[in-house]
Amino acid sequence: MMKSINKHTTNQANTEFSVSKWFMDCVSEEGTCIIAYAAEMRKKGIVIPYKSLLISEPGKEAVIKTKFKTSKWPQLKGECIQWDDESLGIKGHWKQKGSSLKSRLYDSEKGKLDWHCYQSSSSANIGLNNQLDLKGYGYIEHLSLTIEPWKLKIKKLRWGRFISDNINLVWIDFTGAQAQRWVWHNGDYVVASVLNDEEIIIPTMELKLKLKLERILERGHKMLKVARGILQFISGFNKQIPDLFLKTNETKWLSKGTLYHQEKVISEGWAIHELVDFN
Repeated sequence: MMKSINKHTTNQANTEFSVSKWFMDCVSEEGTCIIAYAAEMRKKGIVIPYKSLLISEPGKEAVIKTKFKTSKWPQLKGECIQWDDESLGIKGHWKQKGSSLKSRLYDSEKGKLDWHCYQSSSSANIGLNNQLDLKGYGYIEHLSLTIEPWKLKIKKLRWGRFISDNINLVWIDFTGAQAQRWVWHNGDYVVASVLNDEEIIIPTMELKLKLKLERILERGHKMLKVARGILQFISGFNKQIPDLFLKTNETKWLSKGTLYHQEKVISEGWAIHELVDFN
């Protein structure tokens, strides 16, 4: 029996502000990419639902559907997660292959940012409008936030995941007042001496991941678009957010990843990664 995964903790429900956001993806062998979001923001008792679907096929412009409407939350059964949304036309099924990961990325008296990667690698099967049947490697994570994101004092955020037949890498990198870096190799925390949009170097394992851009999945002022959508729920919400944060530039890429050990290729796969520039 499938059960809905809790989207809010008890503490979140009692805070003045909270965000619960699911990220789910799948990339096929030939490079068709699907990214889905299911999220909910709460502010002083007002609930703002959000869901989005990005479909990117080789040689075509990405198609993005966004709705500020309630949706089902992902359903969990053992090692499998399922997410269906009729209005977006998606039926997704992810079976866990890699590790589950957890980390508190930010902690203060004002609020917390908890990250839970349910599946660092999975076998995914996605149906779209009963037509496209996409199979590939997938990834699922959940963010739980109880502080307004513009108060995190992050200048730049880099995030990404690389998946191949036998290896997965996940990374999160903050620069700014809250500068921190997290990297996991097959579920184990490792230290990266270099982490940018083109390569990641893990010296203790003599590993280097090279990222070769395949195509841009999305780019622009996503925060501004989301804030405009929230206006239908909270009048003047955009005026409560610092202008600099509204103009945050976000770029998400699909890249071919090649993993080297001592300069020898040991694995190849697809990487989805992004740069969020709050400057």
